[in-house]
Amino acid sequence: MNCILLFDIDGTLVSRSSTGRSAGVRAMSQAAYDMTGKPNLADGISFAGATDLDVARQLLELGGVTSPTDTQKNQLLEYYVNHIHQLIEEDAYVALGTPRTVIPALASLGAVIGLGTGNVRKGAECKLNNAGIADLFQFELGGYGEDGEVRADLLRIGVKRCRPYAQTPNASVIVVGDTPRDVEAALTIGAKCIGIPAGTITANDLYRAGAVHVVKEISHELIDAVKAVL
Repeated sequence: MNCILLFDIDGTLVSRSSTGRSAGVRAMSQAAYDMTGKPNLADGISFAGATDLDVARQLLELGGVTSPTDTQKNQLLEYYVNHIHQLIEEDAYVALGTPRTVIPALASLGAVIGLGTGNVRKGAECKLNNAGIADLFQFELGGYGEDGEVRADLLRIGVKRCRPYAQTPNASVIVVGDTPRDVEAALTIGAKCIGIPAGTITANDLYRAGAVHVVKEISHELIDAVKAVL
């Protein structure tokens, strides 16, 4: 497999073991309170397919900050990371599908495995550690929420970090994600997307956005889909 595979995290690699507001959402809400003094601001944000920088900007604006600066957004995300490390112990994340067999299998076939996630890197590490699958990834190979407010930008950076490890300079890029935003960002950078429906997102939603394949979860079906794309 001469390709780079960039995996989304929430809804693709991991989910939560409980219902209600996730540790991530509660951590963002608490971080926004730390910055603005206003509670529950995260209730007014859609997190599906968003980047943490985008979320930070929206929270600050909802809290009354006009034109938040990069310094303010990054400060909020520092607070967020501190809070999620505390809250995640109360609301565990679980791995979806069988990544412990599928990810190594894809790597053994020649794919470069990376992450393409709206989570800041420290948040990504926290969630994957909590779900017990952090060891499957090299965190220097990926694009993260601090790399760009626009999802396509962080995917470009993820590809750039992975490219030196690919078999050839023109290795194909495939994004694996669960929302139309993942698909649209992949298409923007000239990549293809394999969708995995999660929550209220359906297979049709992902196909309409432009996904080339949709699979139920990270399983052997994903390996077959990657082979079909290549």
